Amino acid sequence: MKFVDAWMDKDNVMLSETDINECAVDNGGCRGQCYNTIGSYYCKCQAGQTLEEDGKGCKDVDECVLVNGGCQQRCINTLGTFHCECDTGYRLHADERTCIKMDPCTGGNGCSHICQIENGVAMCSCHPGYQLSEDTKACRDINECAEGLAHCSHNCVNTDGAFSCTCHPSFELGADGKQCYRIELEIVNSCEKNNGGCSHHCEHTVGGPHCFCDQGYHLDLDEKTCIDVDECENGESCCTQLCINYLGGYECGCSDGFRLSSDGCRCDDVDECLDISLVCEQLCINSVGAYDCSCEEGYRIGSDGKTCIPLDDDELEEEEDEEEEEQLEVVRFPRLLFKSQPQLLYYVAASLSPTYQDEGEDKD
Repeated sequence: MKFVDAWMDKDNVMLSETDINECAVDNGGCRGQCYNTIGSYYCKCQAGQTLEEDGKGCKDVDECVLVNGGCQQRCINTLGTFHCECDTGYRLHADERTCIKMDPCTGGNGCSHICQIENGVAMCSCHPGYQLSEDTKACRDINECAEGLAHCSHNCVNTDGAFSCTCHPSFELGADGKQCYRIELEIVNSCEKNNGGCSHHCEHTVGGPHCFCDQGYHLDLDEKTCIDVDECENGESCCTQLCINYLGGYECGCSDGFRLSSDGCRCDDVDECLDISLVCEQLCINSVGAYDCSCEEGYRIGSDGKTCIPLDDDELEEEEDEEEEEQLEVVRFPRLLFKSQPQLLYYVAASLSPTYQDEGEDKD
């Protein structure tokens, strides 16, 4: 109940009133915060809490109920507040809501040497000269000498992660770090000076420099100079027509009317009759490496070898007379007439049915 102190004048007119602060007594009954107002008051709860039904008590708000509290993975409610957590293998982002996948090798993952990711899983491996222990984390030295991996010609000394070879007295270690040579035979590398006299490659041996050549060359009689191998001359080439030799190799070529096959060796015939740029006015006959133009009956081939010129009456009669005089065998094809069997006629015979007639037979 609100109590107000008031003063009245002689005419019973209220002159003033003073507000009572309910929050001053027992916090106004509020179990949270009490806020006084003119003529009244109200209770308010801290963040993360809400008023109970009596308007005075406070109870916790479960923020995780609504859209998981905004957490990407797990929401943990606490009194008056909440926080987000992530599943194993993830860590919380700076926004304290999002979860970021952690690098499995972060912190080395317990590997003593190398941590590497395979199919999303952290795996340990070791530096050369070491092998993984049974715990799949630690690395232990490989004793190359004991396991026969060193291949030293004389003595082997194991070291942590490696090994070294040593030689008996009067011997010294070769350039490969494994072979031992008598000191008097291993004074200098015979290939160091002027490449051992080799024109291409030099290999040092106990007996001195050994020369060898690049592919396409062979050693001359002096066993130092490399000279070109002429594959076109010695028959080593695979060319079926033309062979062009050059230093260190060769290449094949083809004559006119042929093109090089995909194997780089054989030559395939070019069917010029399929090339629209080579225009026979009437008929085109392909042959191996070439082609010929021909004309239908009643025409003759022009001087350009492509154009067909119609025969006039005199030329037709003259041609018939010549045929009777020369007694030539006439090979007839539908719409074609040749004075003699054309060169390589079998290339067109498959598509044209020939009939042979002697000049003495009467023409229909």
